[in-house]
Amino acid sequence: EAIDIVSKSCAYTNHTILAEALEKWPLDYLEEVVPHLVVIIKKLDAIVRGKFDDPRVQIIDEHNRVHMARMDIHFSTSVNGVAKLHTEILKNQELHDFYEMFPEKFNNKTNGITFRRWLLHCNHPLTEYITSMIGDGFRKDSFELDKMLGFKGNQDVLANILKIKQDAKKRCAEFIKANTGEEINTHSVYDIQIKRLHEYKRQQLNALYIIDRYLK
Repeated sequence: EAIDIVSKSCAYTNHTILAEALEKWPLDYLEEVVPHLVVIIKKLDAIVRGKFDDPRVQIIDEHNRVHMARMDIHFSTSVNGVAKLHTEILKNQELHDFYEMFPEKFNNKTNGITFRRWLLHCNHPLTEYITSMIGDGFRKDSFELDKMLGFKGNQDVLANILKIKQDAKKRCAEFIKANTGEEINTHSVYDIQIKRLHEYKRQQLNALYIIDRYLK
């Protein structure tokens, strides 16, 4: 019953084709730390083996390693990548064997947040100011922001936007001072990284960019 429920309701999102997203755990290690889960994993593997002879799609391989992604794909209702190109790579290369078995499961869900929603959630004063000038249609249709072009060259509007930005930088500086004790020059360039740093992703490029800006 549990398998039936999970297979109809849970989806698997693959975030990268690099090895850490396609985890393989030694079975004896799992038996030591999560023996109660190994019982379930073995049952799931037996179900897969009963349907497919191909060792490339079995959950427990010939080296007694548990392939987590394979388990996800077999017992989920949907499999997706997080960018169009990424999803195509999954379908044509990394997970091609599974795509041939379950083509109906594979789809794309582009990762990220639109600048429109980012604006609404993160900068209330700027959102309110824009609304006062062009109405609130841009909240649902970002093309409505084209109306801001009607204020191009308007120094009063530019001054108000710059004040909103400077006030936000002051609030940020106050937050950093209160939480870390560090004082920031509010007239400097802010480049803020939130969450962990990945050594192989854009966060490292951002760190290198900051160093480059500083040296220049």
